[in-house]
Amino acid sequence: MGSCCCSRDDEAKAEQKFGKGGEKDVSGGPVKNRHCTDVLCCIIFVLHWFGFAAIVFAGYADGNPSKLYLPRDFKGDYCDLEEYQGVKKLLRTLNVSATVDEVAKQLICSTAAEDALVTILSSADLDDYRCACCKLPCASCQASLGLQDIEDPATAASSIGSRMSEFTDPSKAAALFSSGSANAVSFDAEAIWGEMTKFMVAVCLNQTSCA
Repeated sequence: MGSCCCSRDDEAKAEQKFGKGGEKDVSGGPVKNRHCTDVLCCIIFVLHWFGFAAIVFAGYADGNPSKLYLPRDFKGDYCDLEEYQGVKKLLRTLNVSATVDEVAKQLICSTAAEDALVTILSSADLDDYRCACCKLPCASCQASLGLQDIEDPATAASSIGSRMSEFTDPSKAAALFSSGSANAVSFDAEAIWGEMTKFMVAVCLNQTSCA
């Protein structure tokens, strides 16, 4: 048979309810002559309130609370503030530098362009050009640009023209997101949406449509 670890007297005491009188009288508090033991902490806590209030008022006086919620463009400027006062909308537009960078390099660094530049550039300038296009080993290049070469002006006009038309002709803008895009060799719809900060820039505008 198992045995109980507690006596009946202990069980009876445990069953007694708290109340006035008796050993479990806590009407005067669990400890006699109680007092605050954290006076210093209370003072520091109150001082922290005043310090926080001072910081808030100073920030409000010298700053602009609307900067907490107003959108910012790619330069970090706030829409509807200072030089953009009244310009409240934030839109994402095509980043021309990022999107046409490869197109420009394909044209400038092509064989057709090099053949034309050979006749007008000095030897030193030609070396600088070839270094910039990674056509020869130099400190700024780790490998070739890996661009499709264009060997003659006619091909350049056709290839570069079709690629640039998708950027400049609004009626062909949708072609950028199709598999048959002339720019599919550089990027596709998945790349654009996957690297929004690269291919799109945030700008403040007065309207939500460019139409």
